[in-house]
Amino acid sequence: MKKTRFPDITIERLEREDTGLDVAVIGFHKTGDRGHGELTVSLEILDDAVNLRRKLLGAGAPLNDIDAASLKAELVARLPSKAGRLFTTGGWKKVDEVPVFVLGCEVLGASDNVTCRSLPVRRTADGECAGTLAQWQAEVAIPALSSPITAITLLASFAAPLMAFSSLNEGFIINLAGRSSAGKSTANRLAASVWGHPDQHPSWDSTARSLAELGAASSDMPLILDDTDQNSDVAPAKRLLALFKAVDALAAGQGRSYSDAVQSSLPDLQFRCIGLSSSPETMEAFSRRTKLRRSDGHRVRLLELRVPDGENGGIWAMAGHDAAAGRVASDSITAAARASYGCAGRAWITYLLENETSLRAEVASLTDRFVRRIAPEAGGVQGRIAHKAALLYLAGRLLSRSGIIPFKKGQAREIAGFALREFVAVAFETPAGVEPAMRRLSAAVAELSWAYSTTSLRTVRVDPLPAGILLNDEHLYLREEKLAEIVGAAAEQSLLELIKERLQTAGAFRRGGSRSTKTLRLGTPPRDRRYLHFDVQQLRSAIAPRFNPPA
Repeated sequence: MKKTRFPDITIERLEREDTGLDVAVIGFHKTGDRGHGELTVSLEILDDAVNLRRKLLGAGAPLNDIDAASLKAELVARLPSKAGRLFTTGGWKKVDEVPVFVLGCEVLGASDNVTCRSLPVRRTADGECAGTLAQWQAEVAIPALSSPITAITLLASFAAPLMAFSSLNEGFIINLAGRSSAGKSTANRLAASVWGHPDQHPSWDSTARSLAELGAASSDMPLILDDTDQNSDVAPAKRLLALFKAVDALAAGQGRSYSDAVQSSLPDLQFRCIGLSSSPETMEAFSRRTKLRRSDGHRVRLLELRVPDGENGGIWAMAGHDAAAGRVASDSITAAARASYGCAGRAWITYLLENETSLRAEVASLTDRFVRRIAPEAGGVQGRIAHKAALLYLAGRLLSRSGIIPFKKGQAREIAGFALREFVAVAFETPAGVEPAMRRLSAAVAELSWAYSTTSLRTVRVDPLPAGILLNDEHLYLREEKLAEIVGAAAEQSLLELIKERLQTAGAFRRGGSRSTKTLRLGTPPRDRRYLHFDVQQLRSAIAPRFNPPA
């Protein structure tokens, strides 16, 4: 009797990341020339030959001429004794103390000595590729840098893998808030195109467990969720409430814990998350309108950017586009992102793997540099926001160094600084009098003659300037009563303190230690006088925020 030829079937022994149990991954060529197929089973099922054969036949394995006993004997004989790794979540891992990165169904950086696999990720497109990196750079990345909104979402997408090397103990979600047709979804599609197809990202219309599973699958990558308008709840308040409730869990990187009885099917989840979403109004406005109490911790975890109305150019307004030009820009860059995607994320992870040993020190150094430069006196809640904005800055610096995105000198700091100012401005309600006061300060500074420039404070020409003002290229000194006079807050000390706090957060106001003023010895004979100290460049930016796109 002619011996039946055993089909070309492979079997691997892998240890599951979530349960620690070994499983067998059986690979085969599907019947009817339908390509490669796989079946993952517990090792116990190898003893149940009949059931195993039935499962493999259902998965398309060519076993019609193989009986259950022969199948079992052959697979057990081929099963390796050494277990590889089967990862069930994405992001940074270590295999024999060597760092690897799980991107979709692939494990980047894995050694040939250890088998490493990843389970397919549902409802995300991380790891899919199309087009070329050069196409994506020219047609997506460079045009995106012309708008601060799209530049920020792009930097946030690249910043996600850097969280593992930072001192941050929680993630955050960046929410784009604005009316429909402002281009919010376009901005998030561009961020998604770094890692995969720009249209394939999950929805807020999910259970808390489902969102946690998505966060774990996208750990160390951006979790990009669609507009809360897509949530199936009819009432807009319910859609925004879903966002409100999900923020803390996603930023903390933990799903709800379940009892030991269901741990095999609902294991505890831990992950690192930078999320991107959009909504028709800011969470701050929604919480005030609905009298929903919002904590400072929530403000640190949900950072928001206001998007101009579409009729004013939407996400492209600060690039100088009107409504028509904005629609053209969105259509063009969306088409480009759908044609070229996924290549940038792979190139980025490859660069980070090659430089992994120096990343932690580099991230700490660049974070410290950004915070000292942009928000040196920011503490508490605003300091925590500053450290998260710093992640955008260091992503830009490293992207420029890697050649993936050619930022101009200072451009990454400018984008991250703009983001920080907007995050803080939206997070904290501004009393009615602050904005008019800031406009008066802007007008007053504009009227000052910048001709009195010198490198030394001692040679500042005081006489031509109004009393109580000292000025050179880098520094502006104001008597406190002069600032109150300029902004019209002479009778409102609380308003003056709010203005100083806002300028301090923007890195423009430099406190004199525990006091808000610094002592200068001036005049003849010399007299000690106390002045408020401002950084000229940061002050110009803070009181009249401008975004300068690349030429």
